[in-house]
Parts: sequence; C-alpha cells; structure tokens
Amino acid sequence: RQEAPESVRGAGVGRRSVCHAMSAAEALAPAKQAIKQQAFYMKKALDQRHLRTALHHAATMIGELRTSALGPKAYYEVYIDVTTELRHLEEFFEAEHERGRPMVELYELVQHAGNVLPRLYLLLAVGRVFLQS
Repeated sequence: RQEAPESVRGAGVGRRSVCHAMSAAEALAPAKQAIKQQAFYMKKALDQRHLRTALHHAATMIGELRTSALGPKAYYEVYIDVTTELRHLEEFFEAEHERGRPMVELYELVQHAGNVLPRLYLLLAVGRVFLQS
C-alpha cells in the first residue's frame, strides 16, 4: 500500500477547510437576515404592546443560535446581533415593571417558549430586570 505524497495529502485538507468556510459564510448571511427580520417584528409588536407576539418573534430570533453550520467567528457575530436586539425586550420589561406589571407574570410568560435555548435567553432577559427591581 502506497501513501500519497505530502503535497497531495495536504491539498485535500485545505480544500475541505475552504468548503467548510464557504458553507459557514453562506450560512451567516441568512442568519443575520432572519435576526434582522424577527427583530423588526419583535419591536413592532412591543410598540403595540403585544407581548406574546413579541416573545414569539424574540424566540424565533434566538433560535438562530441553534446551529452548527457557523464557525466560531460567525457564531459570535450572530450571538452579538441577537443579544443586541434582546436589549429592546429588556427595556420593555423594565417599562412594564415600572407600570406596575408583576415580574412574576412576565417570568411565567417566557416559560412558554418551545425550545430550551430561546427560553433560557428570555428567562435571562426577565431575570436581569427582576433582580434589578
């Protein structure tokens, strides 16, 4: 059994890395677009004080973090975009608390998120406001 020369063996590895990088780059654009779209609808629902609708869009936006298609750098970009948009939801929670809405009610509402990751991020958003109050 003959082994391939080093130059040939190394070429295959590099090619896979480039393909993986391209697929990660290709996955980044749709993820960022989905975050932007869901954030728009979330903010629109918050402006109209439709909390359940806003939570649905927030959970969908957070769901973009449930991927293995992104490399570490691209995933970090998506993470930063999501957490930046979640600040609007936190501000809404603060405003609702100041209006007299019980934080326990908000806490219970975010428990209805279907997946674990969106639920966790939503609980963190409510929890931060709850601890500050």
